[in-house]
Amino acid sequence: MSTTPVDVTVKAFEAELRRQVAVHGALAGDPDELGRRAARTVTAGAAWAAEVGPFHDTA
Repeated sequence: MSTTPVDVTVKAFEAELRRQVAVHGALAGDPDELGRRAARTVTAGAAWAAEVGPFHDTA
């Protein structure tokens, strides 16, 4: 079984989420929706950086 970039990302996200919940407490809301929203946020950020970032870089 090979490890894909998505597998690595999911594992890292889960580890960090567990750390953050340990520090800040449980998240409010539906866990399934929160997971989907997190995935959309990450992919939207990557798409923005790839498409618009070079023209709208404020750094």
